[in-house]
Amino acid sequence: MALTDKKYEKFYKTTGTGNDKITSDKLNFAEEIWDLDRAIGMRDHLDNPELASLVFQLQQMQDELDYLRTEISANKDKTGISTSQANAITANTAKDGITKAQADAIVANTAKATFPGFGTSKGTALQGNTPIPIPTVNSGKNIEVLFDNLKVGSKSTTIDLKVTDTSTRKTYSATITLQ
Repeated sequence: MALTDKKYEKFYKTTGTGNDKITSDKLNFAEEIWDLDRAIGMRDHLDNPELASLVFQLQQMQDELDYLRTEISANKDKTGISTSQANAITANTAKDGITKAQADAIVANTAKATFPGFGTSKGTALQGNTPIPIPTVNSGKNIEVLFDNLKVGSKSTTIDLKVTDTSTRKTYSATITLQ
C-alpha cells in the first residue's frame, strides 16, 4: 500500500538563501530553550491555556511517530525467505496432478454400485435402531449386577441398579443419580 502525499510543510529551512532559512545562532538558541523547557516537563507551557493543548497534541504526534518508526523498522528488518522455504514452494508449485494409483483408487471407489448392508455379520456396522444389550456383571461368587434404564438429562444422569445373590435369589434394587 502506497503512502498518501504529505500535507505539512517545513517551519523553516537550514539550507539555502530564502527568507525561511534560519541561522545557526537562532537554531542553537531554540534548541537551548527546548532543552530547558523539556528538563522541567514543559511545565510553563502546560500551565499556559493558549499553549497547553498544542503541547499535548505535539506529544500525541510524537508518540504516534515513535510507534510508526517501530513498525517501519520491524518491516524493513525482514530479509525474505530461507532456502528450505523456497525449495518447499518450488516443490509444491511443481505438482500438476495426481498419481495413477490415486486415480485408480478414485475410479474403484466411484464404481461401487451396492452397499454391503448393516450389522448382519461380524465387522459390519449396526443399524441406528439396534438395541444396546443391558450390561450384566457376574462376580463369579454368586453375585450378579445388572445396570438398566440409563436416563441422561441436562443436569443429572440416572441408572437403575439391580444386585442379585444367585444362590439365594434375593434381589436388591436402587437408582443411582449422578450430578
